[in-house]
Amino acid sequence: MIVTHSNPALALANSPKTRLALEKLDLLIVNDHFLTATAERAHLVLPDASGLERWGYRAFASAEGCFFALRRKVIEPLHESRPVFETEYALAQKMGLEKSYPFTNNEEWIDFMVKPSGISFADLKEKQVVYTTPPVQYEKF
Repeated sequence: MIVTHSNPALALANSPKTRLALEKLDLLIVNDHFLTATAERAHLVLPDASGLERWGYRAFASAEGCFFALRRKVIEPLHESRPVFETEYALAQKMGLEKSYPFTNNEEWIDFMVKPSGISFADLKEKQVVYTTPPVQYEKF
């Protein structure tokens, strides 16, 4: 099992049963910033890049319309950390599954995720905030 950005040993209902189930796994890999209760039980803990070390995005809804906002990478990942999506792709490569993957790095992952809304990573990088729908039109009843 691979756990990313989550702590099921603590967050799921019936934590004692969850912890026992995690301990019975043949392989538990955790990709996170912190040594969580789940990471303490892992066979392998991989350091995830922080929000300052990778590109990110958020989608929001407002009366002015739905929009995407880009979070810029401020520094290169420190030590051996890397964005979870790059770790995921590297694992896919080792398993011979890379041809099935629609992205190879964090920037391509963002592009893949926002493309259905008609925008691209390049659009976000240029404008930082991109509206994808018109403002809400209210009607009087």
